[in-house]
Amino acid sequence: MKSPARILFFVIFWALGIVCYKVFWAAILLLALIAVIFWKFRLVKIISIFILAFLLGFLRMYIAHDKGIDYSEAAQNKKITVEGFICEDLDRRDDFMFLYVQAEKAQVAGVAQAADFKFIIKTDLYADFEYGDYVKAQGFLVAAADYFQAKDIKYFMYYPKISASGSQKQNIFMKFIIFVRRSVLGAIENVFSEPVASFIAGLLIGSRKSIPDEIMQNFNKIGLTHVLAISGWNITLIISFAAAIFGFLGRRLKIIFSLVTICIFVLIVGGNPSVLRAGIMGAVSLIALAFGRQGIPLITLCVSGFLMTLVNPKILLFDVGFQFSFLSTLSLICLLPRFVEFFKCIPAAFGLRDIFLATMSSQIFILPIAVAAFGRISIVSPIANIFILPFIPFIMFFSFFAISLGAIFLPAGALLAVLPIMLSKFIFWISALMASFDFAYIDVFQIPTSARLLYFTFILYVLIKIEVFEA
Repeated sequence: MKSPARILFFVIFWALGIVCYKVFWAAILLLALIAVIFWKFRLVKIISIFILAFLLGFLRMYIAHDKGIDYSEAAQNKKITVEGFICEDLDRRDDFMFLYVQAEKAQVAGVAQAADFKFIIKTDLYADFEYGDYVKAQGFLVAAADYFQAKDIKYFMYYPKISASGSQKQNIFMKFIIFVRRSVLGAIENVFSEPVASFIAGLLIGSRKSIPDEIMQNFNKIGLTHVLAISGWNITLIISFAAAIFGFLGRRLKIIFSLVTICIFVLIVGGNPSVLRAGIMGAVSLIALAFGRQGIPLITLCVSGFLMTLVNPKILLFDVGFQFSFLSTLSLICLLPRFVEFFKCIPAAFGLRDIFLATMSSQIFILPIAVAAFGRISIVSPIANIFILPFIPFIMFFSFFAISLGAIFLPAGALLAVLPIMLSKFIFWISALMASFDFAYIDVFQIPTSARLLYFTFILYVLIKIEVFEA
């Protein structure tokens, strides 16, 4: 078994340990993997390392599992008073606002006690609050959905009685990041008008909150929401920008400043799983380059997945974005070269064949997750990606420079923005057209657990066949 395969299966066993803490059937996949690998190699040492990875994953999830007080149950359907500070930037939507609050005190049934949990307050859009404000909220705590556990969000409080004490608790570094993020969004809005501005913000920094629902629904129906996730394109653009600015330095210094630039970009964007995965893979590749080595995509993906789940194992179970990002990239690395080889008789004109095959291969590993998350399977996704994906790099490239130029001289930035505006409107039109077809998608409302188990068993079979037996 070669090194990339050993690293891959170490991470798989680690992940199975995390999953097994919550979902017992993961143990079945563990036993199947052990049996197959032992039958192939008869190496007790390798099996022992993999079992250790499984146990470490299980232990990491045990440590991360919340064992504190459940305040939503302790309140017994009565209002609770919570005091804490707004720990993230304000999340403004169309007609309401989310406040992310780190609780420090809670008063349940008249008894005050120290508290340590994060919750989200849904309140009026124009409520007068700011990052760092110390607030006091009185209302009903409602347990948050599983998805929010990955972000350590435990509760929601809807339209409570809320007031600010006047004091603040701010992190200077976080305040700077919020300032830069707002400045970038402001620069985008100066050059582009809606809805193109929101679309460009989604492409460049992953901020899709202001994109109209109609456009997002169309993207969902034709399987195009992935273009709004931060990917290798964004990191490549950032690395190229840093390399151009620091081109006068030596190779290693240039790489160091590129790494710093990636870190700043990840912090500004917000550090969601797809951003972290792309950022870590880009950073690992740069570090390999600094030591005169070529990065191996499978190893960099495994390293990024391991580091992310080591810091926060809950993302593996509860964050659909991480599951999408990791499995789609793994699918591309393992399956795309074989698809290209199998369909090499098809002409590769304008890269359309590769786009089609990349779309098909990336969907294979994420199919059950996509169906569970969106409740539908997009039929026109491969065709839609052929029409739209070739334009995305051009939109990102020219938008990036239009915004940069607009910050210096607005008319010049607006002139350069004409091309990305035209291409963005074309994408809106083609997505609306394809989403209007009756056959564009199939609604799927429920996938049995047994079916998911069989599908992930199939994925493991493919990985074992490719990385163990064929290798």
